[in-house]
Amino acid sequence: MSRIYKLIVIFTLLATTFSCDKIKELATLSISTKFETDFPISITAASATNSDIVALNAALTNFVISEEIRIQDNFDLEPYLKKIKEIDLNSVVITVSGLTPGQTIQTVSLSVAGIGNIITINNITNENNSFSPTVPKTLLDQVSAKLLSDKKIVVTVEGIATAPLTGIIKLAIDAKVVAYILN
Repeated sequence: MSRIYKLIVIFTLLATTFSCDKIKELATLSISTKFETDFPISITAASATNSDIVALNAALTNFVISEEIRIQDNFDLEPYLKKIKEIDLNSVVITVSGLTPGQTIQTVSLSVAGIGNIITINNITNENNSFSPTVPKTLLDQVSAKLLSDKKIVVTVEGIATAPLTGIIKLAIDAKVVAYILN
């Protein structure tokens, strides 16, 4: 009887010391994942008269593409969509594929709607096509907060290519997501 009494007292003390919110706070899971998207680039020469070619080529080399990254599209997070407590974005990797020798993207800027420019990369070629730029932690924290609050971000890449080309800019953002285990 004394043993049962002690267990009841211990359970009562634990229950009063740790409220449901505190227990929920302690019951979290850390998930390593990536938020990824592809930006297809297609800059093609259109049919034009010879006098129009110079003006046409100048217009064709610029590109702007926007894509949405949504939490719900991340397979690793699917079971925890309504339980996400925190998102911590750690690093960014940009890889450009599809360029052939002689094709160059002079500059690519990546921005997030509501935050602004995050990074700019220069002189991308078929041999120099993968980048892990240093992004200030304050910017990554702003993007993390926006992704957590809005459940999505809109990412835009803008660039200037030296000639018509077709390729893909792949964006991968490493992240640690903390989710509640309990409801």
